[in-house]
Amino acid sequence: MNFDLNPWLSAAGVAAAFAALIHFFAGGREIARPLLEAGDIAPIPKYTNYYCWHLVTIILIAMSAGFFYAAWDPHSVGLSVTWTLVAAAFAIWSLGLSMWKGLSPLEMLQWVFFVPIVLFGLVGIMY
Repeated sequence: MNFDLNPWLSAAGVAAAFAALIHFFAGGREIARPLLEAGDIAPIPKYTNYYCWHLVTIILIAMSAGFFYAAWDPHSVGLSVTWTLVAAAFAIWSLGLSMWKGLSPLEMLQWVFFVPIVLFGLVGIMY
């Protein structure tokens, strides 16, 4: 078995872990807490959005773990391709939503976290 880690997929794993931490701590304070405190949102939409916020946390942790596993196992190309495509879809959707709703991409910065993951993932797949 090869014990050489793929440094690019490892970097993608670190970037995804960083995104998870920012999402959890800053997002909790800036997004989740105000959502839960909003009195003008009905319970089902409010808690569905809160549920989705937690799904993103879980996905980011799984993405990080997937990249780290793929960095360790050179036969896991499919795993790194999958997570790279997911990160790309998240980046594209963040930018697309901003443009669609007339917001500056600098106001909705989610894409900033996913672009490095995509770039590291692409290089790591070709490594």
